[in-house]
Amino acid sequence: MRGFVGLRGLRWGARHPTVDEALQRVTTDAIAGPRCRHGPEGSVRPTGESSRHRPRAALSGPQTPTPDESAGDSVDFGEFLSSRSSEILFAAAQHFSLVAQSVVLATVIAVAIAALVHRSSLGRAAANSVSAVGLTIPSFALIGLMVAPFGFGVKPAVIVVVFFAALPILRNAIVGLAGVDPALVESARGLGMSRLGIFFRVELPLAWPVILSGVRVSAQMVMGVAAVAAYVLGPGLGGFIFQGLSRLGGAGAIESVVTGTVGVILLALILDLLLLGLGRLTTSKGIR
Repeated sequence: MRGFVGLRGLRWGARHPTVDEALQRVTTDAIAGPRCRHGPEGSVRPTGESSRHRPRAALSGPQTPTPDESAGDSVDFGEFLSSRSSEILFAAAQHFSLVAQSVVLATVIAVAIAALVHRSSLGRAAANSVSAVGLTIPSFALIGLMVAPFGFGVKPAVIVVVFFAALPILRNAIVGLAGVDPALVESARGLGMSRLGIFFRVELPLAWPVILSGVRVSAQMVMGVAAVAAYVLGPGLGGFIFQGLSRLGGAGAIESVVTGTVGVILLALILDLLLLGLGRLTTSKGIR
């Protein structure tokens, strides 16, 4: 029969210590701390504390969750979609509305600027330079800079999305308007058209296919920028992405990120198809 090495665990049949030896052993144990006994396979356990009164974590170290325990931390993707379907649809509608309205506003601004500068070589060069430099600005950094003057919410998100949306459209609008045949412009002027009439009835229709190509590129680009705008509490699917990233490793985090990312991709495809149909409806058959 195995016994403990301490004072209470003397082996049967062994020589009993004298009183002086026992007192000396108690004093040594008090100074050195609880002594250890050997467990199975050479493991060492303290004898001064009963294993029944110690926490479970202290006995077995870091606990690895069982399959049943870890299953409670994960969320099925279908269950995630069904439980938050109304929230996802509302965020998707907000995202699409933000991008669509921003692209319309950016198109108006870019075409107006192009109409003013496309006849001047210096103006064209300046506008193209602004467009090229603007595209190098990180969208996340620009959104962060908008917090100080405009605060959080929709306003900084709209400003940043419109800014980035206008850059490709401006470049294409200048190229399209500059590519109109000057002979057609002179003919329209000879017919007595005003400069505004020449622009809307001759130059803009001929340049529209090139401008619309820039609009399609812009819409695809700012669909992702609008997701980043959720950093300043902007509307849209970006909220799902940032929520998932903020609690990565928790229940439903991956599902939230995937929902936001896939939703942005699907909205970009839908908007591109709508713009493709718009081009077929608004472009003359002779210049398609």
